[in-house]
Amino acid sequence: RVMGLKEKFDRTLEMTTGTDDFTNSGVKRLQVLSQGLLDFRTIAFGFDEWAQAGPRVTLTQLNMPVNCVNLGPHCHPKGELSVVLEGAYFDARMDGSVMQEYPQGTVGFYNQWSTHRPLSHTGAKIIYFTFDGLIIPNKGEMSPTVHLQVLEKMAELRAPKDAVAYALSWMVRTEDERERLLTKLFSY
Repeated sequence: RVMGLKEKFDRTLEMTTGTDDFTNSGVKRLQVLSQGLLDFRTIAFGFDEWAQAGPRVTLTQLNMPVNCVNLGPHCHPKGELSVVLEGAYFDARMDGSVMQEYPQGTVGFYNQWSTHRPLSHTGAKIIYFTFDGLIIPNKGEMSPTVHLQVLEKMAELRAPKDAVAYALSWMVRTEDERERLLTKLFSY
């Protein structure tokens, strides 16, 4: 049986990044292009499985200064594609510990309803596309309850329960508290 293009993409994605779990669902380092010739590389295709464009598609240039470590978490209701142009950033747990690093040249894809907390020690210049805005309370700044605001908005917008459960897995320390919040958020 000949494997179709989408099947190849799905298989390559899973081999590279693991299964789809509402975190970044694709990370790729950019290849160096020929400087003397017209040259290109296809970075990705087949995004319709992981993102759907909504009315608030945005292209944003972001400058994260050195020691940009006070940002709170946010959510991508329809997905996000990011390209690290300079420096590096990392996805952090609520305590600031590193979950995944993204150095210069990384293309990261966050699927629908993914959540993360991007921080940088070294500074970073990033270009990112959101496919239908962000859930980013408190103007992006960290506060003791910002994660709860993200979770409540996700539930209000009818995010899949497993997406909220994933967010809880890295935003809330104890299993009992995660279970209590999940029950509260989905009590409708």
